[in-house]
Amino acid sequence: MGVIPEKTDYKNCSKELSTRFAEALSTRKICDRVAFVAASDKSHFDRYGFVKDNKKISVVYDNKARILSVTAFDELMPEINKLYVSLAAADVKSQKTADVVIKSEQKANAIKASAKNGASRSEFDKSKKSVKPSAAKSDSKQKAAGSDEKKSVSIKNQTAVKQIIKSEIQKKSEDNQPDQEGCGDISLKKYTEQRFIGIINKLKKDRKRYKLSDAVITDKGKPTELKVFTITAGNQKLKLRFMPKKQVVQLQGKHSALFTELQLLLSEETDYRAAVDAHIEQSREDKKASEVERQLKKLIPNAFGFLSQQSKIDFTIGVIELINSKEKHYDYSMLLLPPFRGLERLIFDLQRAQNVIVKMIGQAYEKQDGQYVLKASYRRKINSVVYAEVMADLYREYFETRNFYAHSDSSEKSETRMITQKEQASAIFEKMLAKVDYNCKKLSEIGFSVQ
Repeated sequence: MGVIPEKTDYKNCSKELSTRFAEALSTRKICDRVAFVAASDKSHFDRYGFVKDNKKISVVYDNKARILSVTAFDELMPEINKLYVSLAAADVKSQKTADVVIKSEQKANAIKASAKNGASRSEFDKSKKSVKPSAAKSDSKQKAAGSDEKKSVSIKNQTAVKQIIKSEIQKKSEDNQPDQEGCGDISLKKYTEQRFIGIINKLKKDRKRYKLSDAVITDKGKPTELKVFTITAGNQKLKLRFMPKKQVVQLQGKHSALFTELQLLLSEETDYRAAVDAHIEQSREDKKASEVERQLKKLIPNAFGFLSQQSKIDFTIGVIELINSKEKHYDYSMLLLPPFRGLERLIFDLQRAQNVIVKMIGQAYEKQDGQYVLKASYRRKINSVVYAEVMADLYREYFETRNFYAHSDSSEKSETRMITQKEQASAIFEKMLAKVDYNCKKLSEIGFSVQ
């Protein structure tokens, strides 16, 4: 039994089906409902809370995307999935039966109208054949044919239901595969073709890290033109989609370390609101970009004014993923990548403010008594004890923590660590924010500025 709850998304789910599903969970004693929050003007999500054996089950319906998301422990998911499949199959069966009845009535009315208007025998027979080719001329045989038609419809409906169940089971199995796509996506608007080409060139340049497929282009030259690239790194695979006419770039695939890396790459030089809104949409959070920004400012009031736009984006993503989000992950260490990139950018900006020009931030440091400190040449040149202390403290946080947890290949110890509990990752993030704010407060007290 896994310790991390399992999440399943059911796409193209109607509002009515989601309601029946939530009710059935209770009425069929699968679990007990303890909470419900309906969609409102501020939120387009219906949220249900259930409990089974002191374990929580979350059911969320996205009224806009028509996606039903269920989060529960793995021993309960088979029963929950079986319930949804049966309800969905019943819906399809009901719809197909209704369609058949309507079509049969329409054909019967056409035959009657044709006979009433004095249609020829051959035309009448032709109409009968369109309904049932094997139908006989006598009334008794017509009744038999009608009975055969009903049996055929019934068999077709049963086949359709079985096919739906098989499809759902297959889809569930595929969703558990490590390289299956379509489990998440993020979209950025106002993305120029020049910027997109720059991203592609960066990916091509790093051939050891990324394997990039040739572009698959559809509707070339049309407003709906689409370019699709497949990006592979190890056993991880993503789709990068770009619509040049609409200036929209989309990243699709499982939420993984590769997904986070490319998300960070795409967000470079992106407008703050556009980048954050895209991430909020991907994470299905109810908050707006302005709300999360205020939340970040409250967490680091002294440091907020020192942040570049890119640092703000990266720290804000950390707030969304590590503080606000209820999403469950197998490994939470990947979620530390954005905030620690934000820290890296902050250190870089603080270095440049004092004309410390290096290609990589670590080149400005040396070891003294086993601890990283700003190089002596820079300390003499800048002649600020506070600045030197701040820069040393920030870099130690970046090097020791980031390299240890964020799967970096630059760690001196060559160690990587997986974080299976969100609380642990959140604590690391909040500790980092506290250290950033404390050190920026020290800089503010001496009148330091990054301008």
